[in-house]
Amino acid sequence: NYTLFDENSEAAARSFVAFEDQRSSQSAAEAMDRDGVLFFGLMSDLAIACWNSKHYPRYGNGNIEIIVRNSETLQFPSGMKIITSKRGRQELWILTASFQKYMAGTLHSNETNFRIQAGFVDELIRGTKCDFSDYYRRNFRPFFTNDPPSESRYFRRLLSPDHYLSHPLGISSTKHVDQTYLIRRFLPVFLGVISHGTNSAARDFSNTMEVIHEWKYIDFVSNDGEEASRDYTKFVPIDVDRWRNYTFVTVIRQEEDIPSSLNTITDRNGPGGPLLAPYPDWSWANVKNCSAIISVYRVAIDRCDRLWVLDTGVVGTDQTCPAKLVVFDLHTSRLLRRIEIPKDVATNSTTGSGLLVTPVVQTFGHNCKRTNVYISDVEGYGLIVYDGDDSFQRLTSSAFDADLRYQNYTIEGQTFQLNDGIIGMALSPRNLLHFNPMSSHNLNAVNTRELLRGNEIKGEDILWTQASAKAASRTGAIFFGLVGDTSIACINEHRPLKRHNIVEVARNRETLQFTSGLKVKNARRGEELLALTNRYQKAATDTYNLSEVNFRILRGNVNRLIAGTACRVK
Repeated sequence: NYTLFDENSEAAARSFVAFEDQRSSQSAAEAMDRDGVLFFGLMSDLAIACWNSKHYPRYGNGNIEIIVRNSETLQFPSGMKIITSKRGRQELWILTASFQKYMAGTLHSNETNFRIQAGFVDELIRGTKCDFSDYYRRNFRPFFTNDPPSESRYFRRLLSPDHYLSHPLGISSTKHVDQTYLIRRFLPVFLGVISHGTNSAARDFSNTMEVIHEWKYIDFVSNDGEEASRDYTKFVPIDVDRWRNYTFVTVIRQEEDIPSSLNTITDRNGPGGPLLAPYPDWSWANVKNCSAIISVYRVAIDRCDRLWVLDTGVVGTDQTCPAKLVVFDLHTSRLLRRIEIPKDVATNSTTGSGLLVTPVVQTFGHNCKRTNVYISDVEGYGLIVYDGDDSFQRLTSSAFDADLRYQNYTIEGQTFQLNDGIIGMALSPRNLLHFNPMSSHNLNAVNTRELLRGNEIKGEDILWTQASAKAASRTGAIFFGLVGDTSIACINEHRPLKRHNIVEVARNRETLQFTSGLKVKNARRGEELLALTNRYQKAATDTYNLSEVNFRILRGNVNRLIAGTACRVK
């Protein structure tokens, strides 16, 4: 503090004075203004603090004041300087670096990771112990009780709404300071590091997906067309698909009381939301009949208008019927094929585990004369290939296995565990099968011609959270849900499987809680992304509140979602 000794340098001490255990957390960068006020970052507090060394010689002991705190923009202040403007006004400039993400290997190029921020020193410290201007020496009060002093025209212009961050700097202090005023003291001047195309920090992702259906709970029409009264707590929708006027919704049978697993949305509404009806009709919903449809996670519709239904045969945890594929002609709702999947194919021969959850259909020829179906086994960690001639082959690979490092999931503060293998799969127009174990941070792709040789392309640990359902556009944009981020992201298969090529295109903490179903469908204005979200953390922790909206179907125009991003390739 040169201000103490600028007139008599010989009066300076010749030894250091230690003030131990006075800060609440570690600090890296520091800067001191010309009046002897020391500014420093508090890492764990995600804050900037100050100390008036001239008037409070003892560091700590209540003399440290937090002047600004923000959990998003003040992650690891690594650089700090006092700059004097041409008008002689002092400014505090800081650089924050999200260093914790660098150390953990979780820096993501589609997020703002690095920022430069600046604020006027006199505005930052006004009304604190660090402010001892002539006015405050005479009139110091511990907190404002009236409106703060007016700002200059220049300062108001700098702090106009066009300069605000989407999440303004927040203040946390034991004093009852006028927080609205304090928030405006710190002028954000930030630099975002982003992926190709548009800066994600400058785009509003919260409304890129439109909610078209929503439910507090799932309910069904009854056999005679009347609404039925049921216990709804176990009715969890998983997947969505659409063909013409049909919108399909699957509901897994966690218990026998669930009326139907494969359904369409009707034009009738109940207290919980739109009512569902079994597809093709109630005769297919008989849980006691293994020829009917028992429990379905996901479905697929091929280009020849056939609905492929993957029936697990599982009710709750009991394998009550063999797993099977059921195929319908959507023009007539007539059954085309029923294909039972052998037990030694449907389960892991070593562990005995198996749960078939996702089908992906590949067709060949003008009339779909040849068909392959790729089926994921989420519990037995396998991939099954059906060649259309009642021939099955089960594949195993470490690329299908869950990674125990990523078995913990957190969505909006609720944590649960899953050791899930492949859930999300998508087949692109180039016949690349995109997949990943959900309990991992990987993305993988393989040309279906190379699948039996195990020549997949691996993107290991390129994600920063788990990925759920997948869908592919005709231009090679692969969409997938990001579980922990309550968002939807994409990567274009024409680019390398690298983290910097992953782009978030939708994010909403309310409507995108666990994207369980995802499809790309043709629409009037190009392709449309269709998503079903089910707040699965509520199912895993048994905390569904039936007075809240829990399930949603959303849509977004693919071209608008990927415009200006790395997912759009010319």
